[in-house]
Amino acid sequence: MIRLLKNIFRKIKAFLFSINALTFCVFLLISALAWFLNALDKEQDATFRLPVSYIGIPKNILITDSLPEFLILNIRDNGRQIFKYQRNVNQPMTIDLSRTFYEKGEFSITADQLRGQIMRYMQPSTAIERIRPDTITVNYEKLSTAKVRVIPDFDIETASQHMLSAEPTVEPSEITVFAPKNILDTLQFIKTQKITLNDMKLSIDVKAMLKPEPSVRFSTDNVTLQVKVEMFTEKTLQIPITIINCPENILIKTFPSIVDVTFNVGADSYNKVKISDIQVIFDYRDIRSNDRGKISLHAQALAPYISNIQIKPSNVEFVIEKR
Repeated sequence: MIRLLKNIFRKIKAFLFSINALTFCVFLLISALAWFLNALDKEQDATFRLPVSYIGIPKNILITDSLPEFLILNIRDNGRQIFKYQRNVNQPMTIDLSRTFYEKGEFSITADQLRGQIMRYMQPSTAIERIRPDTITVNYEKLSTAKVRVIPDFDIETASQHMLSAEPTVEPSEITVFAPKNILDTLQFIKTQKITLNDMKLSIDVKAMLKPEPSVRFSTDNVTLQVKVEMFTEKTLQIPITIINCPENILIKTFPSIVDVTFNVGADSYNKVKISDIQVIFDYRDIRSNDRGKISLHAQALAPYISNIQIKPSNVEFVIEKR
């Protein structure tokens, strides 16, 4: 059986590589090409989908029904022209919807209007026999507008010996939005897409795309995230302790009353740091019966260019007196 198959395979191989077989294949190819060229010159019917894109819709107008993304065309033309159409089938036809819009309503693009639009994309020899859908009905409503603040969403890591000299901001800080009134009444802010920056050494401005909101349009699609970075150095100041939440009839005395505070500060801000930029807090509400006359202090930076605060000593002795 195996020997028989080998003999058959050998004969087929010999035939395919013979002069007669090559001649036959050449004539077959020529015949197929002649038939194809002849078919291109004859009139043919064809059906294809024409993509549609819509322009001219104002930002404060919401189309309430979905518009067709394709038109199904039945056309008649010679094969050569139909072949060209089929090659360019992904090129969309644009429909301009700019017009006078009222608070709410609808308008139609009729079959004659569609036919006129389509013929701009076709040759005079092409006959359009059918369009589906033959009419496009556009339902719309006018959106309310308001100014809404933009909140940046970011994750920023600075390089060694560098710090943010200020909280990153966006420009513009608020934008105009367009939305149905019931949505606009509850919309408090717009967030940006997440921005991640690592090993930052220099100040930069980064384009930040706005995070889409259902049924909401923006006056702009992006804002600029401003990131200010500078090298930092270490500085120490003596800061007096501030006592908070203490009843008026109570007097608290701490030992010591002034502590050393070491912190990181941007090089450009080193000389402008003031004692009032840092607050060392003794909170009366933190006192417990088992504190044994000692309490931990807390520090708060009141300037954006100060970070990594350390207090020495971090807890102090205290006495309570009645006034």
